[in-house]
Amino acid sequence: MKVMKRYNDDEMLIKNILAGIEYQWSEYVFHDFYDPSQQKLISSALDKVGVDYSFFGGYIDSERKMLVVGSKDASVFPIEVLEFSLSDQINHRDILGAFLSTGIKREIIGDIVMGTDKAMVFVKDSFSWYLKDNVGKIKNKHLNIDVKSYSSIEVPKRKYEKQQCVASSLRLDNIISKICFLSRGESTQMIKKGMVKIDHVPVEKASYELKPGSIISIRGHGRFLFDRILGNTKKGNKKIQILKYM
Repeated sequence: MKVMKRYNDDEMLIKNILAGIEYQWSEYVFHDFYDPSQQKLISSALDKVGVDYSFFGGYIDSERKMLVVGSKDASVFPIEVLEFSLSDQINHRDILGAFLSTGIKREIIGDIVMGTDKAMVFVKDSFSWYLKDNVGKIKNKHLNIDVKSYSSIEVPKRKYEKQQCVASSLRLDNIISKICFLSRGESTQMIKKGMVKIDHVPVEKASYELKPGSIISIRGHGRFLFDRILGNTKKGNKKIQILKYM
């Protein structure tokens, strides 16, 4: 099952980080980028052993963050930003796919931020020039990638597509059927197949109750933010606002 695989992967991640502390020869060591769910697990494990650590993703509101062990206040992280112009036909999944096709692992990449006319990809600095040289185009659009310091850039506001819908409940299967224009049965099958994550954690329970602020990732359909409940209809249904990441 997908959930069990995620559990095993996270367990191995923690073991590797803890094992590395025993052989850490420098004052502090930088690791990979981790999603918010992994950050919580890592924090819990490192708090128990009493070592200093911190996370940073290249800008204040970053989602995926790099771990440094041995320091609570590292002033400079080995992160660089790959910046390039953006067309309307390119989305987050296209960019991630193009970068992963070079053979790197997902943990090398931090956030992918898409603005109105440009995208920024936060990466480990030891891979920035390799990626610049090997990601030549996305969806047949040739790229001119600039490598920049994270301290020198202004992060654009994320692009969202706003959706409003009426739902009888906040059950996961119900909300997915609304935002992806699927039948309730189709959305239930997607959940059972492990195609859905809530806040970066796989959820296989169709009756899972969503809360405002939840990030919903649906394989093949993208990522959504359950922004807020707008109110109730006369029939008692809920009017909700969803933001789709562009």
